[in-house]
Amino acid sequence: MVLLRLAFKNARQNFNRYFVYVFACALAITIYFAFNALALTPYLWHTLPDAEMIKNGLLSTNAFILIFIVAFMFYANLFFVQQQRREIALFNLLGVSRWRISGYFFLENLLLGLLSLILGLLLGILLAKLFALLLVKLIGASISVGLLFSGAAIGQTIGTFLLVYIFLALFDAGLIAHYPLAILFRQPVTDKVVPITFWRYLLGLLGLALLASAYGMAQFYTEILPHFKFLGAAAAIIVPLLILVFVLVGTFLFYRFSLLALLMQLRHWYRFSYRKIRLFTLANLSQRLHRHVNISWLVTILAAITLTVLGSITMIYTASYDGLNTDQPLALTVDRQLAPAVAQHLTKHQLTVQQKQPATFKVTGAQFKLDSLLGFHYGAFTGPLTVISQQDYQAARRLQPNLPAFRLNDQQVFYFA
Repeated sequence: MVLLRLAFKNARQNFNRYFVYVFACALAITIYFAFNALALTPYLWHTLPDAEMIKNGLLSTNAFILIFIVAFMFYANLFFVQQQRREIALFNLLGVSRWRISGYFFLENLLLGLLSLILGLLLGILLAKLFALLLVKLIGASISVGLLFSGAAIGQTIGTFLLVYIFLALFDAGLIAHYPLAILFRQPVTDKVVPITFWRYLLGLLGLALLASAYGMAQFYTEILPHFKFLGAAAAIIVPLLILVFVLVGTFLFYRFSLLALLMQLRHWYRFSYRKIRLFTLANLSQRLHRHVNISWLVTILAAITLTVLGSITMIYTASYDGLNTDQPLALTVDRQLAPAVAQHLTKHQLTVQQKQPATFKVTGAQFKLDSLLGFHYGAFTGPLTVISQQDYQAARRLQPNLPAFRLNDQQVFYFA
């Protein structure tokens, strides 16, 4: 209880120092919860074509995002521990045992984790609606979006990130318990300027080439796909995976080498760098970029995945509706008085009326027998029939060319069973 009280008091007093860490973790939780809520809210997608595909795509992407979120939180946590090294060393110097210090920071990390989890869920509940509204706007669907308060999404988010925070707290406790005291008190050495060698220039150019290739392949996907026909049906899966690998590796090389090479060239461009404080700004920027390459890469990839998923869902939905409207047109017979209401309903559901053809129908009583050409008797029919003139029928065939063609005299009828 004493350790818990101390941890709570320290977290409250030093919250200004911990705010960036808490907010970064809360933002990661918000993204995870928003995608979970979108996937696990049934009323959003059940009326759309490929609803199951959209749901599975969101869940699969969320699992992929979770990997990057955990890596992001791990690096943020390491930075957080580095900020506390003096405090840890001071406790050790005062005679507090390493395991008590570890227990103290374990509890403090759990408290900060719970705070970021609560903050992330609150932000997630609000931003999930904005995500849904943006997605509905992109696909042009007429769906009423309320507050996405999904119990399943909340339960999954709490369970997942409690495990993550317990693991991080245990990792920090073990790290603190084995930190040598001399290292804890040692002043961190400011990063020196990293020399840009030929190989670093080459890797920087490779990063730019990979990014350009990935974006080019994505832009002209349908044009380049035939060049991979030797892969067979697997080409439709392998090419997107290849684009993904190019983006991941290219983005890392861009931050690790390309930007550093660019900053080095700017420093050597004396007309530019020897003005005001630009030289110091470039040197400081190079050092910070070198220290935070991994976290910059992870944040960029997280943002890219989020935008890619929204774009992919929009593309799938639009393609499905275009396919339904183009490849599978539906003919409706509507009473003239009900036509405006039906047209309004179709427009609401993004269904386009391509052609209209007025026709006159008559309902009359009829009684007849059905016989085949071979003389088989199929039974008698007695009841109402809807009758249309041959002229109106031929006009309807212009809308539906698959209707059978025939010519009748005044003594003939054609019966559609």
